[in-house]
This record gives sequence, structure tokens and C-alpha cells, in this order.
Amino acid sequence: MKFAMYNHKIISTQLAKGHLRYKCPFCGKRMVYHNSTNHHSAYFSHVLTDNSFNNPGETSEHLAGKQQLYQFFKTKDNSVVIEKYLPKINQWPDLMVNNTVIEFQCSPISVQKLRQIIAGYTSLGIKSWWILGSPYQKRRLRPKYIAKFLNYSSRLGFFMLYWKISQKCLEIHYQQCECGSRIFYRTRRIFTYAELINFINYTRIKSRAITYSRWLGLVSHEIHVNQQRLFHGDLQIMRIQQMLGTRHNTIMGCPIICHLPVYTYPIFKKRYLLWRILILLLMNKYSDLQKIYQVANSKLVLPLSFCQINNYQSLYKRAFDKYVALLIQHHYLEVSPDHKKITRFKQPRWFNSYYDKIQYLKRHR
Repeated sequence: MKFAMYNHKIISTQLAKGHLRYKCPFCGKRMVYHNSTNHHSAYFSHVLTDNSFNNPGETSEHLAGKQQLYQFFKTKDNSVVIEKYLPKINQWPDLMVNNTVIEFQCSPISVQKLRQIIAGYTSLGIKSWWILGSPYQKRRLRPKYIAKFLNYSSRLGFFMLYWKISQKCLEIHYQQCECGSRIFYRTRRIFTYAELINFINYTRIKSRAITYSRWLGLVSHEIHVNQQRLFHGDLQIMRIQQMLGTRHNTIMGCPIICHLPVYTYPIFKKRYLLWRILILLLMNKYSDLQKIYQVANSKLVLPLSFCQINNYQSLYKRAFDKYVALLIQHHYLEVSPDHKKITRFKQPRWFNSYYDKIQYLKRHR
């Protein structure tokens, strides 16, 4: 925190002295001043006791980002408060913008802790936006890290928020999707709050065009990724390969319909191909579509740990329904009028190898 109470007066870090006894202006508990040659890096923290909240020292990036975000959101129509104390959940959010919390996350945080904090805000009727700092920008995030901070809106699709300290701007990775075991997204940099509101209100989800040669490249990459997983003993791939038995060669020769639709939601841990193969295999065993859906998800240990998307289970069901519709469209599947039971299933063509599949695709482009 950048402020504390001394002699019933609010003292900033610029005026603080290390030997004085400070109190929190919100909860009244004792605080300690941490000095620095640069007053921008100095801060107050609560004395750690069994019953008190401890606010550890902030990095220079977190302090700078918080100050920049304050200026970004501060407008005549917004009430912006830095580190407003919320006593019911014993939490100090980085910023409160009207009734929305803004958290600038630079350090690692577990799924359990993140869910706990978000649940606390939700219990007070407060929405939260989590904006990521440079530690999350300098590396390619694994699916489980993306899932923690992934958000969704009908206009932006799946999106994540980043703050660029050097440019003093918000960077939005939006309309995220999975294709060929890769995550794709569009990028937009926002420099003012007014620009952000305009972007949110007028952005529309656009369909992604893809050339045939590009799609072949993504199919090749998807197969290569799964070949490597099989080589390294990935248990989920090995189980699916065992389910194939002697009827087919390998999962690399799976039907072309398993590579469609081209784009899907970024919710499958880059295992969307395996999920589609598994659905086809289960259709040989079960006629109940709900049973097939449940077994496919359980065998691939879905879903990911989403923290900011409500009712994310419905996204998996929506993807399943789309795949069933695709199988019906290509005449591999017929279902009952209530769309609950399979009445006819025609097995799509399997290939002897990945090479045979690619050659077939090149001949029938």
C-alpha cells in the first residue's frame, strides 16, 4: 500500500519515516513502512499476525502498472480507488473502478487462490478483471495457465488482458481459438478508457478464412504433435490407441472429419483431435449421445480449470453438438427426432498412415 495513518492523518510513502508506528486507514491494524531510495518503490504492509492479512512487497513493475492503470481508468464518469479495503473478505484489490475490481497480476497464483479471491468478490456483487503483467507475456503460456485468466464475452469471444508498462497501454488478445493444436488470437492495443469502451461495444466476432494449403499445414502440425506425445508415452493417447485395437492402424490415420471443424474453442488443452477421435470410437459402442459426451470428457480429463468463465461446462457441450451436426451433415450419422439417440452410424474412412492421408487430401483438394 502507498498510504497509512499516523496521528489521525493519512501519510504517503513520500512523507513517511521508518521509526514511526503506522496504522491501516481501513482496518486500523498496525503497518510497517518499507523504505527505499526511490519513493516510488517504497510501501506500507500489514504486520503479519495469525489473524491479519499480509501484503508483501510489490515489484517495481506492479507499482508502476497500478499507477498507470489508475490513470487509464480515471475519468469524470469513473470512481477509481487504489487498494480499497473490503473488510467482509479481508481483501485489498489493486483498483476499484465503480463496482468492478481491477487486479494487475505479475506474480504466480494458484487456481485455488484465484478462485477464492474471485468468489469473494462475487459474494459482494463485484465483478473482477485480471490484467497480466510482463512475466505472463514473456513466455508462451501453457493451456492450464491460459484457462486461469481466460475470459469470455459475446462480442470479444475468448480473451485475455495484458498491460504493457513501456507503452502504457492495454493489450487484448481476443477471439482466441484452437486450430491444429495451436492457439490463435487477434491483438488490439488500447490507450484510453474511451477507446476501450468503444472497442468492447462495437467489436463483432469475425469468421476466420483459411486457405487449403494452410489447413494442410495445420493438419500436419496436429499429427506431428500427437506423434511426439505417443513417442513420449502420453497415457491418454496410448489409451485411445489401445481402443483402436487391430481394426485400424494408428490415430495418425484418423478420418479427415476428425480434423474438422477447422477452428474451435480454446478449451481442450490442445487435444481437440483426440476428443473427436474418441467420440467416433465411442459411437461404435454407445447409441446414447449424452453417454458418449460424458465418457469422452472423462477419458480426456476435461475440463480445464477456468476461473473467470461461468458455466464453462456448456462450452464443451456446445462443441460436442457442433461435431454431431457436422457428422450428420456429412452423412456419417443419423439421430432420433429428439437428438438423443443414434439411429445409424457409418464409420468414416481411416487411413493406413499419415502419409496416405496427406496424399489423399492433396489429390482431392
